Amino acid sequence: MNLVTNGTFDSDMSSWPIRHSGVTWDAAYGGSCKWWDGLGTTLYLYQAIAALVEGKRYKISLDVVGHESPGDSRIASILLGGGDNWDGGLIQTDGHYEGYAICGSETPSIYLVGYSYHYGVSFWIDNITVELVTARPLVGGLLAAGRRGLV
Repeated sequence: MNLVTNGTFDSDMSSWPIRHSGVTWDAAYGGSCKWWDGLGTTLYLYQAIAALVEGKRYKISLDVVGHESPGDSRIASILLGGGDNWDGGLIQTDGHYEGYAICGSETPSIYLVGYSYHYGVSFWIDNITVELVTARPLVGGLLAAGRRGLV
C-alpha cells in the first residue's frame, strides 16, 4: 500500500507543504512536480507520513518523466524519517527509479534533495510511492522461498 499522499501531482502540490521555491506543480505530463533553479542550488521536497515506523524497511519509487537539462542535475538523496539515504542511487535521466531505505528516528517523513549545477536546469518527477517491505511468512522456521523442498 502506497503511503504517499498525492505522489502523482495530478492537479497541485497539496500534501507537499515544505518545498524549495524552485519545486513547483506543472501541468506538463498530465500533472507533475517540476524542479528548476540556478547554479549550485539545493532543491528539496518534503511530506510528513505518519504511518512510517522507525527501523522498518520501505521501497521507494518515482519516475522522471521529462527534462530540459543543459548539464548536470540530480536528485541525490531520498530519506525517510531522517534515516540513511536510499540505495537507489542518483536520479539524473528520464526513467523509473526504485530503491530501499530504513526509516530513521526523526519525524516520519519523506525528504527528497536535489542539486542543479547549471543555470536553467529543469526536470519533472511523478508517481512517488513509499511502501512497507514485508518478508514472506516463516514456514517451519525457514523463509518460504517458493522452491520445492523448502516450503
